Amino acid sequence: MRLFCIHTITTTTTTNTGSGQTTIRGGGLQVVAGGIGVNAGGVQISSGGMQITSGGLTTSDGGISTANSAGLGLTVSEGGGSVTNSASNAASLAVSATSSDFINTVVKIEGQATDSTAYDPIRAVHGGTTKFSVRGDGDTHIQSTTSSSSPTTGALAVDGGVGIQGDLNVAGTVESQTGYSVGGTQVLTTQQSAIAAVSGANDPGDNVIGGLTASPTYDDATIQSLIDHTESLRDRIEELTTKLNAALSTLEAHGLIAT
Repeated sequence: MRLFCIHTITTTTTTNTGSGQTTIRGGGLQVVAGGIGVNAGGVQISSGGMQITSGGLTTSDGGISTANSAGLGLTVSEGGGSVTNSASNAASLAVSATSSDFINTVVKIEGQATDSTAYDPIRAVHGGTTKFSVRGDGDTHIQSTTSSSSPTTGALAVDGGVGIQGDLNVAGTVESQTGYSVGGTQVLTTQQSAIAAVSGANDPGDNVIGGLTASPTYDDATIQSLIDHTESLRDRIEELTTKLNAALSTLEAHGLIAT
């Protein structure tokens, strides 16, 4: 085996064909045409980075991995970035903050447009149709039309509570499993038992009492009729009172009126 050692002082390049290693001590390396092929071992750049003026960078396999103790990672200054994934069961983009003491933002999306309503920092699209979007001013739109039949179904299902600083407008039905409160006071709860309508059993009827005659004198039959009808009226008032008290109790239980 022959070993060659070439020292070119003017270009500050040393080539050792015995180990296959080429060291460029200054001036860098410029490939005018033909590119560079690395079959194994990859490319390591200790400092200074790598600049591609045109043509971009394509990796056929293995992807691109960056590791920097200063936290610089990967920066795309112009042109944006595109991630395409043909795998059926793999995340197209995964971002992880692995520090157990992490206190910052995992994903930050920022826009600088003067009109914050003119763009969407976040937009989820399926089959060419937008399903979810967040506008620059924070307005969020869920385009799903899935109806809700329980607390766990619908276009938006929240495991915890929801706080709303402003008004709430609902085009459909509002349903609660327990009740409704205003200012911390319950005003509606589950439906109470029905209260039967006041019966007409004790109603003497229109003009029954008024139709009694006392001329020329009260007879026993008239007096007894007055007694009977008066007792019926008392019974009817008692029934009305009972029904009214039951209705009040139901309204109190519902929370519509205070106890």
